[in-house]
Amino acid sequence: MRELIEALLPTGRRSIEQIARSLGVDRRTVHRHLARSRETFSSLLHSTRAVLAEQFVAHPSRSLTEVSTLLGFSPLSAFSRW
Repeated sequence: MRELIEALLPTGRRSIEQIARSLGVDRRTVHRHLARSRETFSSLLHSTRAVLAEQFVAHPSRSLTEVSTLLGFSPLSAFSRW
């Protein structure tokens, strides 16, 4: 699921419904699998973004606007608040 989230972040289609569709399962199935791992979709999305943010910001060739877009934040201010 992390890989799917990473792939879908820049497209803006990072909802649990989109992840479930990509996996060919129901949204509730995704919730059940996450619950078994004591994880929620929100926490998985947050941790995936945090790991990617560290990697992206470490490369000085990327602007914060580009990093914001890659992490699925529309305006740069949303990324800054996050």
